Amino acid sequence: MLSARHITKEFKQGKKELRILKGLNLELGEGDDVCILGASGTGKSTFLQILGTLDRPTQGQLFYRQEDLFSKSDDFLAQFRNQKMGFVFQFHYLMSEFSAVENTMMPGRIAGWEVRDCRKKAEKLLGMLDLSHRLHHYPSELSGGEKQRVAIARALFCEPEILFADEPTGNLDSQNAKNIQNLFFDLKKNFKLTLVTVTHDAQFASRFTRQLQMADGLWVTPGAGW
Repeated sequence: MLSARHITKEFKQGKKELRILKGLNLELGEGDDVCILGASGTGKSTFLQILGTLDRPTQGQLFYRQEDLFSKSDDFLAQFRNQKMGFVFQFHYLMSEFSAVENTMMPGRIAGWEVRDCRKKAEKLLGMLDLSHRLHHYPSELSGGEKQRVAIARALFCEPEILFADEPTGNLDSQNAKNIQNLFFDLKKNFKLTLVTVTHDAQFASRFTRQLQMADGLWVTPGAGW
C-alpha cells in the first residue's frame, strides 16, 4: 500500500547540514500494524510526518499503490491526506472555540460535505467512542482522555486507510493511556486500518506485529525496512 524508499531528511544548522534521516526504507501492506521506537531525537516523528506527506524528504520517494506522492503538488497532497490518512498526535490539537462535535466535523467540512451530513457522521463516531454525552462540550470542559478520543474521531471522519499516531498516549495517565491503546486496536479491526505508531511505551509497542527500532536516523532492527 505505502512504500518509502531511501528517505533522507536534512536541516540547515547554520552553515552545516544536519542529516536526521539517512536513507530509510519501509513497506506497508493493508492491515499492517507497525510501531516505531527509539530515543528522542532519532528521527521517528520526522519519518512519520514524511510517511503522512506532512513534510517532504530531502531525497527519496514515497509511493501509494505505485503512485509517486512527492511528484504531486501540495494541494493534491492536502486532498490526498484528507481522504486517505488520519493523524493522532501526543497533543490533541482541538480548536478551543469549537465543541467536540464541531471539531470532529472539520475534515468533512474541509472536504466540502454538507453541514447536516457532517454533524450526523460526527455524532455517530463520537457515540462509538462513548462520547455521546459530550457532543456539545468544549475542549476546556473535557478530560485528557476525552480530548484524545475526540481527536481520534476527527482522524477517522473521512474513513482513512492509514492511521498515523505520534505518542498518542504520552500526555495521559496510566488508565487513560491503557484505554486509548485498547481503542486503537479495536478501531484497527473495525475500520480495517493500517496503523503506524511512534511510542516510547514498551508495553504498548509489544502489542504491535512489527516493532522497528530507530537510532541516529537509521533502522537498527534487522530487515526492518522491507
